[in-house]
Amino acid sequence: KFNGLTVAEALQAAGITLGENDTTIPQATDAVKTGDVIEIHRTTFEEVVEKEKIPYEKEKAYSANMYEGQSKVTQEGVNGRKEVTYKVTYADGKETAREVISEKVTREPVNEITTYGTAKYVQPTQPAGRYIVSQEAVPNCADGSHGYYVITYSDGSVEYKEY
Repeated sequence: KFNGLTVAEALQAAGITLGENDTTIPQATDAVKTGDVIEIHRTTFEEVVEKEKIPYEKEKAYSANMYEGQSKVTQEGVNGRKEVTYKVTYADGKETAREVISEKVTREPVNEITTYGTAKYVQPTQPAGRYIVSQEAVPNCADGSHGYYVITYSDGSVEYKEY
């Protein structure tokens, strides 16, 4: 009964309406032969909005207020957020394609900053010869008006002096 008609004409005669984006096998312009089976693949589209994270980046900073070999995180990183709108294509209810239509940043990321020291550590030098390392006052009376000092020198010797 559909011999000689195109697939589109045969479907129309059978009361089947194709959507603007639907496809058929064989193609809609092919002629129908007896015994042909026509497959209809329904294609639909949907806009989908998804929230996604924007990862923060890591930065390095340098400071002469810290010694070489020292480092610390001076600013914590925080991920950003964005809303991405996709045009999703479905063939027979199954997703077959996804295309980004737009992106909107809702929170900018904050980069993590690690600061590294640049100052060189210099070992303090001791003066040459004998020098005072400590001096402790030891009072001999309640009012502290007289007593003696315990003086310790760099060579380990100790001396006592009255005051």
